[in-house]
Amino acid sequence: MKTWDNYLAWERGENPPAYLNQPEAGYFREPHKDRFNGRYTYTPIIYFPDETNERLVGRRGAWPNGAELSEEEVIEKWNNGLHAHRVKQQEYRQVAAEGGLWSDESPSAPLQGHNQPPEPESFEELKAAVEDAEHEANGYLEGLPIADQAEADKISNVAHRLAELHKLINDKRKEEKQPYVDGGDAVERKWKPLIAAAVTFRLLKSRLITPWQVKEKYRLKKEAEAARAAGEAVEDKKPRSGTRGRAIGLKTFRRAEITDYKLCLEFFADRDEVREAVQTLADRAVQHDSGVVIPGVRTVEEDRAV
Repeated sequence: MKTWDNYLAWERGENPPAYLNQPEAGYFREPHKDRFNGRYTYTPIIYFPDETNERLVGRRGAWPNGAELSEEEVIEKWNNGLHAHRVKQQEYRQVAAEGGLWSDESPSAPLQGHNQPPEPESFEELKAAVEDAEHEANGYLEGLPIADQAEADKISNVAHRLAELHKLINDKRKEEKQPYVDGGDAVERKWKPLIAAAVTFRLLKSRLITPWQVKEKYRLKKEAEAARAAGEAVEDKKPRSGTRGRAIGLKTFRRAEITDYKLCLEFFADRDEVREAVQTLADRAVQHDSGVVIPGVRTVEEDRAV
């Protein structure tokens, strides 16, 4: 005798047993994955007793014209876990008979095969898809906190769809950019040896010209001091070198030489840059070693959706 008892027990919140090769009547949705690590789609399926209540009939797809399943298919799908995907009768009818959406489905993140157009390829298609998903996401962000499992599933599905689109868009961006990257690399390879040769001017300035001009600076200074002491008029001179183009001269730069690191750190301790750097170091330390003890720091554990 085939009955709805098993399904009715599930609807009451119970957890009825499921036995291999013994399918039960009920409303279900069958999951399908389009590829490894891909997204799921769900097809409505119903198992129901025939008019004699002696045989279980299975039907897949739109009601009442969905394809009838063979007895072997009914058993096979049950054994493969279909019983774990029961849905409410109202939701089944909404999808199978009325062409509506599953409770965790939205237009931007479809879960039914017939609702899913091919993945967007062009810029315009990707733009339209991501704008639709973003619009829906912003509606959730501006609304109330999640109230139940169905809403959590729906919002998570939209987040997953946006993550899919993010990857598609990023891949397309890289693909379109690659010829320019390759071209830029070729330009770099062509000009880099010449730049490396020409940049030798820095070595000439640092190793030869700067030491000579520093020495010349002090020589001119001594000459000026001697002239002033003798009562002569003195014109301040600065060392210069080069008669082609702009002459090279000395310019005074300032740099800090830290003589007491702790005092220096204390002086800058309240700067935003220092706080950010210390926060980064502390985060890194507790992430890699949960038992590490840092003075002035406590480890805080946070749950995040991944």
